[in-house]
Amino acid sequence: MVRVDITVSRRWIDDEVTMVGIRDALHASIVETFAVKPDDVEVRFYGMHKLNLNSGELAIEIIAGPGKNNSRIDDCRSMLVQINRAIEKIVPKELRKKGKSNIWLLIGAKGSSMPIGCLEFIH
Repeated sequence: MVRVDITVSRRWIDDEVTMVGIRDALHASIVETFAVKPDDVEVRFYGMHKLNLNSGELAIEIIAGPGKNNSRIDDCRSMLVQINRAIEKIVPKELRKKGKSNIWLLIGAKGSSMPIGCLEFIH
């Protein structure tokens, strides 16, 4: 399972064409880059809050496990470049924060997940 959290300023959250384009491009790129099934990528949208500090108009966090033989740990930079290239033409210039990161790939060395109330399905 790969999770993507997209945080965007409130003035952009209602621009459904742009947000759906970013969502779909990210989803397709992650499916390809991580070699996972489409149902194994969860995408969540959040609106910026007035209490955020030093946040740009758009922040994308991709969270995943280490993969088989920890391959994602070794390949995280090239994976991030591949994902960035897939979305760069879709993300409007106004949402880019030149010189500052606004897309992160976080590879967890260890972790667990499970459906609530289904202890037998722990991963």
